[in-house]
Amino acid sequence: MGSIPDPWAYNLEDELEQMRELVERIQSQGSATQYSETSRRKILTVTANGRGELVDLAFRGTAYRSLPPAELSHLILETAEKARARGRQAAMDQIAQIAPDAAISPDLFDPKAGFEEFVRAMSEAFDAPATESESKGSS
Repeated sequence: MGSIPDPWAYNLEDELEQMRELVERIQSQGSATQYSETSRRKILTVTANGRGELVDLAFRGTAYRSLPPAELSHLILETAEKARARGRQAAMDQIAQIAPDAAISPDLFDPKAGFEEFVRAMSEAFDAPATESESKGSS
């Protein structure tokens, strides 16, 4: 005779599969989400994706050529950071719709974070609410 199936094992496998599907959806939506920010002087527009990676930088007209290099550099960096921050926020807002109970950290979308960090952060995000409710239930 075979061994008796363990219902816990099935539950864990189901949860793992759901987690994989959610991670795939989040990654694809994060990469697909884009946000553009135009500089305060309307000289350039920077576009970033949901992971904060720069996707495009477009200059408008030729006014940027008359700016001192330090000022142009500052304008590019300032506009790029705003686009990156808003792109990441837009991705987090989309994730909140997909998984409203997840405690997602903005660092999750840092372009320097690798896949392992992404999966670990996702695991922690989904474990945190369950752990809090379990501790409240046992008090």
